[in-house]
Amino acid sequence: EPAPVFRTSADVVSVEAAVRRDRRPVTGLTAADFELLDNGVPQEITNISYEKLPIDVTVLLDVSASVTGSALDELRRAVRQLRTDLAAQDRLRLITFDMRIRRLVDFSDPAPAADKALASIGAAGSSSIFDSLAVGLTTAVAPGRRQLIVLFSDGQDSSSISDAETLLDVARRNTPTVAVVLASQSLQRPASLLRNSTKLAGATIGGLADQIASNTGGFVVAFAPGDNLSSTFRRVL
Repeated sequence: EPAPVFRTSADVVSVEAAVRRDRRPVTGLTAADFELLDNGVPQEITNISYEKLPIDVTVLLDVSASVTGSALDELRRAVRQLRTDLAAQDRLRLITFDMRIRRLVDFSDPAPAADKALASIGAAGSSSIFDSLAVGLTTAVAPGRRQLIVLFSDGQDSSSISDAETLLDVARRNTPTVAVVLASQSLQRPASLLRNSTKLAGATIGGLADQIASNTGGFVVAFAPGDNLSSTFRRVL
């Protein structure tokens, strides 16, 4: 018996687009401002509509030995404030790292669990920045939501398995936007204390952060002693 053949067609196809100038959304566009090609063939655009998608925010906090005392307290306050700044449909995930990576708060966790997790944060050990950022970038994402990763660190890796070149490749292949908040007194220091033979073995903290932000549509914020971290996180959001 010949195999049955089923045919179907589509009258309308929905296409998502984000238009920005200088990293800010461009408004007031009409269907005539867009051109849509399918294998080089122009397609008719019948309608456009604007919507604001909910956002999933993943905060990666460096809690290695360099982050102690008042700095740790400031981190806790900043994350609590960031949680209150989110809209009702937005979600927060908190990942901390030293030489190990820990997911303290997931998107679905209730507020009391998040408060308990924040209180449990301690600082010790070396720093696996590259590995933690790779984990954040490659975690499965929910459709129909924007993805933002906020990395807070001094920027110098000392214990990752991943190297800088691998990290940039991961950043290019995944969709989350990465904002890097650098609490570093010298952006010209090596981005990694580990020796490797990749092309980016000599990358600096500032240079690598700029490349990661550029590849993901994000940006870099310098954080100096005395700055308000809560305001910095709000500005990023």
